[in-house]
Amino acid sequence: MSDILSTFGRFGETHSKAWLALADALDASLPVSDPGMAIFATFARAQGKAWRGLAESAPPSPELSTTDRLEVPGVRGVRAKQILELPQMATADGMEAAEIAAAIGCDECNIYRVLRLMELHRLLESTGVKPRRWRLSARLHTMGAVYVRLASRLRPGEWTTSGDISIAARGDTRAATAISDAVRAAPSFPHPERILLDGGRIDPTGRHGRDGGIDRCRELLEQQGVRFAGEAADPAQRVLWDELRRRDEAAGHA
Repeated sequence: MSDILSTFGRFGETHSKAWLALADALDASLPVSDPGMAIFATFARAQGKAWRGLAESAPPSPELSTTDRLEVPGVRGVRAKQILELPQMATADGMEAAEIAAAIGCDECNIYRVLRLMELHRLLESTGVKPRRWRLSARLHTMGAVYVRLASRLRPGEWTTSGDISIAARGDTRAATAISDAVRAAPSFPHPERILLDGGRIDPTGRHGRDGGIDRCRELLEQQGVRFAGEAADPAQRVLWDELRRRDEAAGHA
């Protein structure tokens, strides 16, 4: 039954796009003095919204492309990562599907599958308004704040890993990938250069790997007092998960 509903969902996505495109074309070229065509344009837009509603209510299709596939915890899909990195998704109002699709350069029809799957995995939630809007789930807001808070416990001349932050936050390393994603993408993440790979190496895919390169990241760390032996930071300056947790508890977050 779910396969049938998913098929109708894809059918609805296609028809929604066609009807809305027709309505936009009519609105753009419509003579003001032609009430009949104005009624037809209104009808086309209503049809588009109705089909969109069907597409949104259908369950996610089990067949996803490798580009859109998600892995939880941590986000592996390219589209999903792009969506989570959109600053407006972290606001209370969120974004409509069309706005998200335009922001990440994705076909609007295909975005619904990704959004529904992310909602299913509690990465996104609906704002409860019409037309439907999505935002980051309360779970992501809560855990994201914990990771940022723990990272802020680092002092100049210190470094740690995503795994250490994950263990300090939840007792295991399962969130390490998600934290690494946040280090690379979240503008609010404090001192991302202090989050290194296990062994003290600088992550070449990290934020400073994109913005200023590994050399820039190392320069920032050395300015803060981190010592390097070859490509690795001094292990004596690593703050392990238990010390991160101790500092957080001392600050009143037991």
